[in-house]
Amino acid sequence: MILPVLDHLKTLEQDHNLTIWHDEPILEGQQWKPQMETRLQETDIFFLLLSTSFMYSEFVKQLEFKMLIDNYKAGESIVIPILLEDCPWDAEFLSEDYKFSFSELEVLPKQRKPIKKWDSNGEAYKNIAASIDEIIAEKTGIAIPVSYTHLR
Repeated sequence: MILPVLDHLKTLEQDHNLTIWHDEPILEGQQWKPQMETRLQETDIFFLLLSTSFMYSEFVKQLEFKMLIDNYKAGESIVIPILLEDCPWDAEFLSEDYKFSFSELEVLPKQRKPIKKWDSNGEAYKNIAASIDEIIAEKTGIAIPVSYTHLR
């Protein structure tokens, strides 16, 4: 399911001058270390694909996840969680500096309905893309291209 989501996110690259970068999927209990830590420091928007494996991965316990949340809390980046399947996505993450839960963010697709529960994955992907356009437009002041809005 991760690759189809990434394919649909790639349509946003041209519309918003974005670069989509991802590491391999994170498996439950797997140690995770980004290939290029500077990518995390330079990233303005984080898409986190929420699944049971992600929520129980070592990544959410590591410094890189804390750095990502620190950047969000400081207003230096946007975090957009995308709910792939039913999972404990609303759990709290505790740090010395803060408490964090994805429930404080706009979790996509709308109504926080996991992609796996939609009648059509395509409709879920359209919903996610439209929501991301709105979030980016709101945060950056960059309007959604008219030609793209008519394709929905």
